[in-house]
Amino acid sequence: MLGRRAGHNLACLLRTHACYSGLKSTTPVLCFIPSRVGVTLTDRFGARFKSSSRIDASQTFRTAHETSSSRRTVPERFVQAVPERLQPYLRLMRLDKPIGTWLVMLPGFWSIGLAADPGCLPDLKLLAMYAAGAVLMRGAGCSINDMWDRDIDSLTINWGALMGWAAVKGSCDWSAVLPLYAAAMSWTLIYDTIYAHQDKLDDSAIGIKSTALKFGANTKRYLWLFSTSMVGNLALAGLASGQCWPFYLATAATGAHLAHQIYTLDLDNPSDCARKFVSNRQIGFLVFLGIFCSSLCK
Repeated sequence: MLGRRAGHNLACLLRTHACYSGLKSTTPVLCFIPSRVGVTLTDRFGARFKSSSRIDASQTFRTAHETSSSRRTVPERFVQAVPERLQPYLRLMRLDKPIGTWLVMLPGFWSIGLAADPGCLPDLKLLAMYAAGAVLMRGAGCSINDMWDRDIDSLTINWGALMGWAAVKGSCDWSAVLPLYAAAMSWTLIYDTIYAHQDKLDDSAIGIKSTALKFGANTKRYLWLFSTSMVGNLALAGLASGQCWPFYLATAATGAHLAHQIYTLDLDNPSDCARKFVSNRQIGFLVFLGIFCSSLCK
């Protein structure tokens, strides 16, 4: 499993660097791959990348990185601006790519918001603590998952849906938090399946299992199923916790966002899959906004 994971990471490194460096698909990408890995990687365009212990592509990577500086996001610019000796640690924490942090953090925000007393703001101290924990644990979780991959990601990433309510109330109202947890799990299956379609050719070649390969041509049917589950369970959580119209308006808007996302999704276009994956940040904030406004309107 670890050997296949290493091969998968190398394949992703090649493809991701080419994508984010602004290189065209026909541009050869050189990199250092230890010969002991013993793999030959084939990208979607048929170009073969053979293992070599003598190719040092640091200069190639540096040049490509410099040419893409104008395309950097705000988090990437922040990491680039700190002292160079600190940058590897910030990248290990994934501070330059915060989408994963948002996806870890937001289910906890939902739960804290649902547990707020009527007419009151969610506990700002708990929100801040949970945000800090999400930043730290997202990087740690990614590193651990790279070394010891386990098929429990959708279960553990959404524990915040249970923890937030318990942190506010001291116990769990299962009639509210279980549907919220199920909604968060369904959401994870949606965005993680979309994300996996970026890697499906490499996963198939190396033998990595994923929902993208499992669902295959039926992927969109499953995405519709998971979306229905997410919206339905959000509604159940709202009913159990006494939410009012802003929450249900946000839930309906979430369903519309998911419908547009799935309807326009091109599963064979990695760039489109990446855009749709990142757009799930808006879904998470939309749900939280509905909870926030609903708490004030009670």
